[in-house]
Amino acid sequence: MTFYEGIKDDLEREFYIRMTKRFGWSKSVLIHHIENQSYEKTLLGQTNFDKTLPENIRAQAKLAVNPTSWFSLRFRMFFGGSRN
Repeated sequence: MTFYEGIKDDLEREFYIRMTKRFGWSKSVLIHHIENQSYEKTLLGQTNFDKTLPENIRAQAKLAVNPTSWFSLRFRMFFGGSRN
């Protein structure tokens, strides 16, 4: 039994296999991504906004559904400037 066989969903297992190969994740990094539910978060981050919304409101819509973007925006508002 391999480590990946513990992941029951075939698509989720394939996601982690591909990401490990693509980014060269170590076992500990892979475990971190599984525990952090990176697969689920990647699925939630997908939208059809580019096909369905007018160009002038796409960025706002993407910001509204992306919690990371909200954090970045609040950080810049609080500290001024970028996080870099």
